[in-house]
Amino acid sequence: MRADLLKTFVMDANFLAWGKQEKMRERHQCNIPWAILLDPTSACNLHCTGCWAAEYGHALNLAYDEIDSIIRQGKELGVHVYIYTGGEPLVRKRDLIRLCEAHPDCAFLCFTNSTLIDEEFCQEMIRVKNFVPAISAEGDEAATDGRRGAGTYAKVDAAMDLLASHGLPFGVSICYTHDNAHSVASDAYFDWLIDKGALFAWIFTYMPVGKGASTELMPTPDDRKLLYHFNRRVRAEKPILTLDFQHDGEFVGGCIAGGRRYLHINAAGDVEPCVFIHYSNANIREQPLLECLKSPLFMAYYEGQPFNDNLLRPCPMLENPDRLEEMVEKSGARGTDLVETESAHDLAEKCRPAARAWAPEAERLWTNGADKRAPYRARQFCGMAVGIGINHVKNHEVRLNFRRFRPDWHSIKGIYQVGLPSIIMQSIGSVMTFGMNKILIAFTETAVSVFGVYFKLQSFVFMPVFGVTNALVPIVGYNYGARSSQRIQQATRLSLLMTTAIMALGTVIFQVAPGPLLSLFSASDTMLSIGIPALRIISVSFCFAGVAIVFSSVFQALGDGMLSLVMSAVRQLLLLLPCAFVLAKLGGLDAVWFSFLIAEVASVTLAVVFYRSLYNKKIRHI
Repeated sequence: MRADLLKTFVMDANFLAWGKQEKMRERHQCNIPWAILLDPTSACNLHCTGCWAAEYGHALNLAYDEIDSIIRQGKELGVHVYIYTGGEPLVRKRDLIRLCEAHPDCAFLCFTNSTLIDEEFCQEMIRVKNFVPAISAEGDEAATDGRRGAGTYAKVDAAMDLLASHGLPFGVSICYTHDNAHSVASDAYFDWLIDKGALFAWIFTYMPVGKGASTELMPTPDDRKLLYHFNRRVRAEKPILTLDFQHDGEFVGGCIAGGRRYLHINAAGDVEPCVFIHYSNANIREQPLLECLKSPLFMAYYEGQPFNDNLLRPCPMLENPDRLEEMVEKSGARGTDLVETESAHDLAEKCRPAARAWAPEAERLWTNGADKRAPYRARQFCGMAVGIGINHVKNHEVRLNFRRFRPDWHSIKGIYQVGLPSIIMQSIGSVMTFGMNKILIAFTETAVSVFGVYFKLQSFVFMPVFGVTNALVPIVGYNYGARSSQRIQQATRLSLLMTTAIMALGTVIFQVAPGPLLSLFSASDTMLSIGIPALRIISVSFCFAGVAIVFSSVFQALGDGMLSLVMSAVRQLLLLLPCAFVLAKLGGLDAVWFSFLIAEVASVTLAVVFYRSLYNKKIRHI
């Protein structure tokens, strides 16, 4: 069975399907999912805390013919993975097996509480060969029974033993909350899962979906950091595949809902962008699947993803609630909760405190490189190999011979005297970014996004300047050694002219076209209202920044890197962050951006003072 399932999943559902999905995305200019989640029924034999379907009742069902039609429409778009949610899907297990028979080129996964898995159903799974259960379990016996009811853990344990005894593949679905985070993120729990035979674990963060949903169960930043680090350690050390939808955004490009990689169809036929977000403009009983994917709410997802440059903040609800509220309001989507609808504003309000709390922690994880990413390491190794190869073939002046290699502590000291300030300067930049995000998050998550977009845009202006100064450093250093003050001054003046011209051009572009620049990042109306004045205000400081960068490079070339460090510390730590904090309190969000101008003017003033001192000390008399 496993071989047949592997063939279906790898070949039919991925290798062959992926190309078709990409063609359909290009043809129709909308999201085309990798998988479709659907609820065969709202019925369930349990009443689990925090389940969005816990209050749905037993009245709603998608008929067999409706599910069959969804699958057939999906296959026309290249979708060959179907995932059953609910309710408890196995209430309809006879129909689910019939669908497996009707579509042998599809892989079916089912989120289940496992209490309806019996010997007969195991034999059916063996027969059809394309059905895999993901059993809901949240930690040890106390945690599982506490959320799902007394005795559930024992039934889960028995179901796993039954599946394993038949050699049937299965995994688990884990919803972690503030109450069970430590129970879930434990070696004992995952060792138990592995011992039981689980092949994978889908990890979900609790979301306060529904009017009566408890916000007290929402994980704290400490809970999330625990799962973040634990999940990565499990992947490295244990024979089980883990997927953490909230913290694996860096691997999948952020939010995967809205049809980008999946969508959800509830038991009433409503086509929702996410299994947790109950708003829609479309119903599969009224519209074909493709039209549903082109509905206003789905197109808002298509145009807005990713919702945050920090892919550890992927969700438009949990981490970017402003974006969810905006999309629902602009698209005119209606609430589709099957019990009692909740406005997008009210849902966003519930999520905002958690979003603000997580933002600085996510930023620290994202920017500080605490997680050593394998692709990054691979790129570095490749770069190193290419560099060594080119040096060996093309550089005949320098030959590396490690047989006679001996540390020269005097040389090492000299290297670090020049290099240490640069190392610290790079660190200061991360501290500044973290501090600015803390200040901006007090206003709105969109302000943080604007700051991230600004950094991407300004790099197009600053990179040519860095190219000029990278060339300046060896020229100044060489002529300082050759004792040619005239050439040092000529090179410095020319660099100042070129840098000022580049920065002036950048300022003009940012002043004239801030809207189009932001639109490159699919900016919403809210982002435009914040971002346009931000870009215009900050860009006034570009010319001052350019002058400071040139002088900083001259200081490094003359062996006085400490002066560059002092300038960087004064600009980013002693002036920028305090000014931003004070202006935020006094003048609001728009005033914060003036802190960049204040910091750059002070920095260039300090740079001129330092240069005059250094000129009199080192350049004038050589």
